[in-house]
Amino acid sequence: MKPDPVDAALARLAAAMPGTPEGRKIFAAALASKQLRLVVKAARLVEGFQAAEFCPQMSQALAALMARGDGADKGCAAMLALARALVNLDYDEAELYLDGMKFVQKEASWGPAVDVAADLRASCAMGLVNSRYAGKLQALTDLLVDKEWGGRVGAIRALAAIGSEPAMLLLYFKAKVGDAHPEVISQCLEALLTGGGEGALELATSIALGRDEEAGEAAILALGASRRADAITWLITRSRLPGRTRGCLFLALSSSRTETALEFLLGLVTTSDSATFAEVHEALTIHRRDAVLSEQIDAAITRRNQGKVPDRR
Repeated sequence: MKPDPVDAALARLAAAMPGTPEGRKIFAAALASKQLRLVVKAARLVEGFQAAEFCPQMSQALAALMARGDGADKGCAAMLALARALVNLDYDEAELYLDGMKFVQKEASWGPAVDVAADLRASCAMGLVNSRYAGKLQALTDLLVDKEWGGRVGAIRALAAIGSEPAMLLLYFKAKVGDAHPEVISQCLEALLTGGGEGALELATSIALGRDEEAGEAAILALGASRRADAITWLITRSRLPGRTRGCLFLALSSSRTETALEFLLGLVTTSDSATFAEVHEALTIHRRDAVLSEQIDAAITRRNQGKVPDRR
């Protein structure tokens, strides 16, 4: 059986060093190849090596693939690898990123065709942030109403990276008007809480207490992810009250990994009734691979078993 020429080319690429004359030839050929597996591998290696000298070639390859628009790049794998490499190498080409933010690729699924280019649009949004393009906010506002939630999340992350007052106001507005996908709300609130805006905590807690259960849980998790002292205090206070969101509150506290939150949860492991213990223990299972914290949890359970804990129902 003859060896697969693509596999052979991948092996040569994996062994090549981009800083050598021979390596430059191999990488250049891979980036220009019609075999998209080679393009993906080359882009990832270029990114790993931080070989910025290949950025113009990657830019040309990405532009050519988007111009084809024939769906040959299934799942946008090659285009996404190229875009991520360009972004992480701080390549400044605003027009390319603007084109990428508008690129749509529909592919067949069990139901209606689905757009698989949302992650590409999101990556290009971050590239635009790092460029010198003056109209960033308008372009990102367009992406903030993308049909796919992944595109909207990309716009939120890009606006958070800008961090200016106008950018944060856009995020505040988006969180206020809401979204059909909870991850969009969560990302918005995380950015606002991390940015330290005065109204961020009030907005996040109002959504957490609202009627929309999914948005409320997204807000609770965003409060935990922020690791802000005032957010942790609010989560602890609310978790003392009965309600269907207690499990989510415990998870938010656990995922925050703050000393205050973990001390509170470990205390509940030792002293709470059986129903609360089950919820807290479930929230703490996310740390099962953390040897130190797992030991602390086991110690708290041991103290619980040695004492008499009320079983309130």
